[in-house]
Amino acid sequence: MRHKKSYAVKMTPPDWTKEERTAFVWCIENDIKISAEAVSSGHNELWNIIIKINGGMIVSPKSYGPKDLYPKMLELYIFYYNKYNQK
Repeated sequence: MRHKKSYAVKMTPPDWTKEERTAFVWCIENDIKISAEAVSSGHNELWNIIIKINGGMIVSPKSYGPKDLYPKMLELYIFYYNKYNQK
C-alpha cells in the first residue's frame, strides 16, 4: 500500500508588537475571532482567513501563503480593534 508523502510547511509567526498584542486581546475579549482554514496542501499550501464577528462569518476572498498569512491576520486584528474600540 502506498502512502501519500506529507510535506511540512514552514510557518514562523512574526514577533508581535505591543500594538498587535493589545489589538489581539481586545478582539478576543470582544468576540472577534480570526483564524485560518487550509484550502490546499502540498508544497503550495494556501489558507483562507475566517473572521467571526457579531454572529456572522466572513471568508477572505483571497488565499494566503505561509509568508503572508500571519502578517495579514495581525493586520486584521488591528483593523477591527481600531474600528470598534471606543476608547
